[in-house]
Amino acid sequence: MTQQPEQEQPLDLPPVDPGNRFVLAGDWPTDITPGFVNTPRGMRMTLTIRIAATTVTVQFTRDMGAAFAARLSMLVAEMPRESGIIVPPSANGIHKPF
Repeated sequence: MTQQPEQEQPLDLPPVDPGNRFVLAGDWPTDITPGFVNTPRGMRMTLTIRIAATTVTVQFTRDMGAAFAARLSMLVAEMPRESGIIVPPSANGIHKPF
């Protein structure tokens, strides 16, 4: 029999990197770009976040993308309506939907 790999548990990490001074300042140009990429393991959804200090791209399988979208929806639902959602403008001043 083939042994099934254990399901990885998500890490309990803070929502922001406390060591990143750009994040702590709260006012930085950003660009959020969703998309798709073909990999040797199949198509993946990508989410690339660019800020002054770094660029990070995350790849999701369809199931991982659905779980991410559900978690994001839960977080939005938990926000007080009066706080709104603050999305910093991208470097070219255009907000990209994600």
